[in-house]
Amino acid sequence: MVSDKNFTNQPTPSVIDTEYRNCNFTQHEPVQDGDDWKGVRLFPGDDTPRTFDHCNLMNCELPPGSTVLNGQFPCVKRFSAVMSTDTVEIDGEQVEVDRHSDLLLGHYNPTTGDYEYLTEPHETEID
Repeated sequence: MVSDKNFTNQPTPSVIDTEYRNCNFTQHEPVQDGDDWKGVRLFPGDDTPRTFDHCNLMNCELPPGSTVLNGQFPCVKRFSAVMSTDTVEIDGEQVEVDRHSDLLLGHYNPTTGDYEYLTEPHETEID
């Protein structure tokens, strides 16, 4: 078992095992697939089921048959997405200003083992 490691933005972790505890697998951005967004596939080309216990799995797609215990279930989230652009006048000049927001696009259902995507992205506050 691998524990207490940070594999952020590493689709293939530097330490390979079938059990991970207290590890961070967060991918900064999801992958765009046509009009849809999905998590970055962990262990690409390797369908070995793995167990993730108390792991951060944001923007991750797990190998089929994997188990998630405790902690945060995987979700697909875009950070600082441009929601709209407005034109404002500053010191007599027209300037375009973007409004950004974080978007929750879907989440992992531990009962079915599948991702469930929202029909409308859920906007969340940026801190």
